Amino acid sequence: MSNAVGRIAATLGLLCFCLAGAGCSLGCTREDESAALRQKTVDAVAALQQDLELPKHFMTEEAPRTSEEFDPNRYFSVLDHLSMEPGYVLDYVYLYQGMGGLPILYARQADQPAYRTYSDYVKAVGSEPSRSGYLEHVQVDGTAEGFFQFVALYIQGGQFYLFWHAGYNDVAILCDRGALEALFTSFDAWDLKLPDDVKKAARELELDPLVEFQDDTVLVQVVTFSKWVGFNREAYTISRSFPHKVLDQKVEIVIPYDCGIRF
Repeated sequence: MSNAVGRIAATLGLLCFCLAGAGCSLGCTREDESAALRQKTVDAVAALQQDLELPKHFMTEEAPRTSEEFDPNRYFSVLDHLSMEPGYVLDYVYLYQGMGGLPILYARQADQPAYRTYSDYVKAVGSEPSRSGYLEHVQVDGTAEGFFQFVALYIQGGQFYLFWHAGYNDVAILCDRGALEALFTSFDAWDLKLPDDVKKAARELELDPLVEFQDDTVLVQVVTFSKWVGFNREAYTISRSFPHKVLDQKVEIVIPYDCGIRF
């Protein structure tokens, strides 16, 4: 019997060693690792946007765009499964309307001069510009991570230089428990506190992002949070082949919450 126990212990030890060599440990699953990796991606995008001060010249109607502000092409340094269509770059104009201001992302050919103002952009496209049209020039490498990053760019891409009422665009993607607990802690900076029943319900949510390949489309599902809406489950159906388009978007409020602050 003791020899049998010894063989079992040795087998378990070898299994633990192999798992550790693969970057895992007991109690860790591939799903856990994938969720943690995706959370790092989300956090890396947010870090690029953090502490960006709104340029003073954007605080006017028809705010001009120069070459000194934030460059959104930096996103691709962390969204490493995405790239712009060859010959294109990601750019933006700033829309200031007194009660709020925000960037409007667009794709342009690299040898095409950038639009300086929002009105210049509108005149060029001839209609109300699409807020997501630039995505049709963003290439996914075909992997699950790539389509997750595509949705992360869609949700997070315009969350910089937000002024006043545009601050309602605070949607955060939550991929794992660590991000959820960090979210609870971050409320201290706002002198807010999530109710205990909301925290309890949130801790019961399945946070792991879902990426499901279908025949011609890919389904990506994520859990998000906004201080003015609560916890949402968002589902995106994306065309699998390039140019990628968001064909359908469904948002379900699973835990309502409103911080009560009004800009």
